[in-house]
Amino acid sequence: MFFVWSGKGLWIFGTLFLSLGVLLGIEHFLAPHAHRTWPISLGFAISGALNILLGLHARRSPPRPVLERQTGRERYMRPVCSAYWIRAEYWGVAFLVLAAWFYAIKPAA
Repeated sequence: MFFVWSGKGLWIFGTLFLSLGVLLGIEHFLAPHAHRTWPISLGFAISGALNILLGLHARRSPPRPVLERQTGRERYMRPVCSAYWIRAEYWGVAFLVLAAWFYAIKPAA
């Protein structure tokens, strides 16, 4: 598997798997034989909101001094939170769109 992230980009998919796992576990504990879509849509919505907050926090944080290895010069860089070269805010918006889509799906009777 080829996975590329930058900074704290691992949290982008970590929040998704964590929220989906917890909500699907709760739903399975409450109603084991039910086929509901609300835990999936709520998991995507929680992950989307957390990713938007994570991305905005990284974008608004002050730049930190970092030494370049090749030249030894000091540069000021902001922390980056991205996966596959897409920033966390945009992943959050995509997860919110997926949450709305999963909420609109009607389970088969």
